[in-house]
Amino acid sequence: MNLISDLSPVGSGINRCFKLSNYLGDTIVVTVIGVDIQPGSSPNSRRQPLYSAVVLRDGEIIASFEDVELYRLLRLVLEYHVDIIAVDNVYELASSENELRRIFELLPGNVKVVQVTGPPNDARDVNSVARELGIDKVIETPLKTAYINALAAYRGIGYEVRLFAEKTRIVVTKGRSVTQGGMSRDRFLRCIRAGIAQATKEIKRILDENKLDYDMVIKRSKGGLEKSVFIVYAPRESLYGLIKPLKYKNVKIIIKPYASRKPIEPVSDQARKPVIVGVDPGMSIGVSVLTLDGEPVLITSMKSPDRDEIINLISRIGKPVVVATDVSKPPETVVKLASMLNAVLYVPEQDITIDEKNRIAREYSEKYMVNIPDSHTRDALAAAVKAYNNYKATIEEVKSKLANVKKVDRYQLIAEIIKGKPFSEVLEEYFKRSIPKNPPLVEEKMKPTTTPVCEKLNEKVNTLEALVRKLLDEIERKDLYIKDLELELKLTRSRKPGIEDYERKISVLQNELEALRRKIEDKDNVIRELYEKLLQLEEHVVKLGRGDLVMIPKVSTVRREGGLVNRGVYMEKVLDVSSELKNILTSGRGFIVSPVVAVDPLKERIPVVKPEIIYDLGDYVIVEKEVIEKANELWRKIDELIELERHERILRMIEEYQRSRKNS
Repeated sequence: MNLISDLSPVGSGINRCFKLSNYLGDTIVVTVIGVDIQPGSSPNSRRQPLYSAVVLRDGEIIASFEDVELYRLLRLVLEYHVDIIAVDNVYELASSENELRRIFELLPGNVKVVQVTGPPNDARDVNSVARELGIDKVIETPLKTAYINALAAYRGIGYEVRLFAEKTRIVVTKGRSVTQGGMSRDRFLRCIRAGIAQATKEIKRILDENKLDYDMVIKRSKGGLEKSVFIVYAPRESLYGLIKPLKYKNVKIIIKPYASRKPIEPVSDQARKPVIVGVDPGMSIGVSVLTLDGEPVLITSMKSPDRDEIINLISRIGKPVVVATDVSKPPETVVKLASMLNAVLYVPEQDITIDEKNRIAREYSEKYMVNIPDSHTRDALAAAVKAYNNYKATIEEVKSKLANVKKVDRYQLIAEIIKGKPFSEVLEEYFKRSIPKNPPLVEEKMKPTTTPVCEKLNEKVNTLEALVRKLLDEIERKDLYIKDLELELKLTRSRKPGIEDYERKISVLQNELEALRRKIEDKDNVIRELYEKLLQLEEHVVKLGRGDLVMIPKVSTVRREGGLVNRGVYMEKVLDVSSELKNILTSGRGFIVSPVVAVDPLKERIPVVKPEIIYDLGDYVIVEKEVIEKANELWRKIDELIELERHERILRMIEEYQRSRKNS
């Protein structure tokens, strides 16, 4: 398994990938540690390699270190609450992928590792990274290289190195195929579907209680679920003792490890443009990608993929700014995708109607000559188009304001504005990044002659200072949060119900009305089905009265009540005939009615007739009267066979007697 299997571009700017926001929308300070290996050190050596490290907080240097061993480097990551570890070659941390795995497992889950020179299979020189940052001076020391690495990752340059996620697929499906059963077939199907729904609900409860990340897709059907699939983002071993495979007569649960498809190779930042993504999840998931000009670049559907496959597919095309859905209550899969892609989630005020989806699909198919193969891609396209129309006015306004500004990536600025940043702030940050400046020099420090006690005290002081800074930042953010909450409370108390409140109530009532209409339709369907069955039953009763049909008890009823009706008995399958049943049928010259016969009636001396089953009445079935005539014909053949065997037996007795007389 390839460890460095998902190398995704970090993006353009710190706000692209590493922006964390609290409830007020304030950006949390990001801490980056840049690392470079010392000359003469190597992970392949028997001696511990030594590193230089520079710590940046919000772009400013707060600490630098030399001759740091790997274990101490990992400790610095914890002490300074580092968000990003920046390197120019990830294999400077370990000599093999197995060792890299062990190092990654020691890191906190929120820490990202970024290789600023690009993917390992296509890395560039560190000096070219420095020139991109506006630093023309050649890098001379590992300490300066560590600084360049940290600054580049802070500015959003490089590729994030991630491990292959180990996943498990859980499939809940039918335990048997219902191909027969007559009028009882619908009842069997409802029982199976209800069992699948119950098993799905229980598996979801277990995954939620154990806080396991998962995606769930279901296929609904009348009376329950037809099938459900869980993709759990955890190895198979983590489910031991929680969920186990099951094969019952109604429900089957299949659990097996799940490996992602081969990851898509990353593309350059120049080819990655901001895009709007529409997603329609289900057993087959529809994905549609539009540019910020509303032009389609991808319309496709995938068979039961996981989130990583969808992200890989989208990342090959562009940087998602908006992830959209076509329903007012967004599916959990779409919400998770938007969060993982650091994109805005667009949800329509009301579910997009089928007519509107068809209209959008028809317009785009005619205008852009694109193929929309199924309903999933149609729904995804409709969601993306609705999101584009929602932000279209903002996009056009920014384009007009930047029409006369040269060398400005308008779409990158539009993407940041869509994410909620003011236009003036976005423009200032762009100009600030575009103006080259020389970084502060990180001079090599003379190693003072200190005792081990002094070194430990200095490290303790640095740790305490970092903790104090973090606590002060938290206090400041909480003070701002309290002020905003007080202001919001005052506004809420003084505000009267407006048009938005009434519109929201109207929307809720419309949704409730639609739900009631669906319930009425379902009940009408049930009534219609029952009425048809009633008419059919009345017709059978009339035919029974005329004698065109006969009523035959099932074998369980005969054994329970001990009597025959119309001399016949019904069995689902005739594999053999018990002696008890044979005695009952022989004494009353009865017969067996069954759709599946695996015995020879003449050999068993009991007539077995294959009818067309007309109606199932629980303990009885109604069949055509011809079964009695067929049974009588079989009895006639059985009687002839018995008489023939008796005659042959008498002849054999006479022959034996004659032979005995001759011998005597």
